[in-house]
Amino acid sequence: MQINHILFDIDGCLTTKKYESLDLKSLTYIKELLYEIHCSKSFCTGRSQPYVELMGQILNIKATTVPNILEHGCILNTTTDSSDFCVINPKITQKSIWEMRRIRDTLSRNSKCVLEPGKEISLSLNPVTTMEDLEKVVNNIPNIHNFSVKISADSIDISPEGISKGGAILEVFKNPNGILAIGDSEGDRTMLEIVEFPACPANASQRIKKLVLSRKGYVSNKNNAEGVLDILKHFFTQ
Repeated sequence: MQINHILFDIDGCLTTKKYESLDLKSLTYIKELLYEIHCSKSFCTGRSQPYVELMGQILNIKATTVPNILEHGCILNTTTDSSDFCVINPKITQKSIWEMRRIRDTLSRNSKCVLEPGKEISLSLNPVTTMEDLEKVVNNIPNIHNFSVKISADSIDISPEGISKGGAILEVFKNPNGILAIGDSEGDRTMLEIVEFPACPANASQRIKKLVLSRKGYVSNKNNAEGVLDILKHFFTQ
């Protein structure tokens, strides 16, 4: 077994729910273990660059040779000791960018949703009232069927059609062999379907657990950051 790169999802893996405190104890143990693991590491997440920069500082993960994949595959982010560089996934057309901006402008004036700040291309929507009301807002967007819409328990993500974590991984790596990827939700499906070593924490959805097991991956019996730590120990300390 040869792992040459580790991909981390953030929400539901390194963190719990939005606005909940970080498990700094487990994150510290993860940081210490990663120091002993001699392969490249990066994030593959729906989060924006500022949030990923913070998580990189916490875990001492620097995407110097392999970029972070942000906003569900929309943005590729490389870091140096003094700065960050973000580029748009080359698969995204200028027309798609204009259309995403049109949707952003429309939703910014809607009182039934809150746009998560900081994202360059993709959109993350949080409900003001209920998820049912939020889904109605999204379904009423003209031509929404031309975009990728991912619905989770407490938010909705919108990206250009055909853009995903898995597609961005193939854009960056070409060959996904030797990659360990840790994810927990449907947004991670395309990532976990293609890497050689898929894994998930115990809090992952049942469909994701089934996928990981079907690919002979590893499902931890611990949640969130504790689960990520357990996954790293499983692959690197046995």
